[in-house]
Amino acid sequence: MSEQRAVVVERKGRRWSALQHGLTTVAPVVTPWETLEEWEAHRERVIDDLKPRGEVERQLVERVALQLWRLRRVQVAEAAAIGRRMQEAASGGGGNVGYLLREDLADRLVRYEAHLSRELYRALGVLTAMREVGNGG
Repeated sequence: MSEQRAVVVERKGRRWSALQHGLTTVAPVVTPWETLEEWEAHRERVIDDLKPRGEVERQLVERVALQLWRLRRVQVAEAAAIGRRMQEAASGGGGNVGYLLREDLADRLVRYEAHLSRELYRALGVLTAMREVGNGG
């Protein structure tokens, strides 16, 4: 079984090696505010929780780990955007804050989160169905 590695994005280096080989991997791009160690620990916890049996289940569990990682990232992005909006308001440059997020950003985050959730539930559903069939379900 080939080991999948996360791809680290260089902040200044403009080297987007994730694009070179990113089409066939489920490993995430590790952003400058994340570490490869955090991803690996998260991945191992998900594998330990779901205990895949066989290669197909392992690939599904890897997919679950990736979607959970990305969903966590959406929460971080939302918190950062709200923090920026609050700073703008506090400095007087934000005008009427009314909404904690700009409408266009809020819409994109909600749609991306919904997409990730569907992918997560799809992978979990397939994993559950496989296990039911495997157990004489």
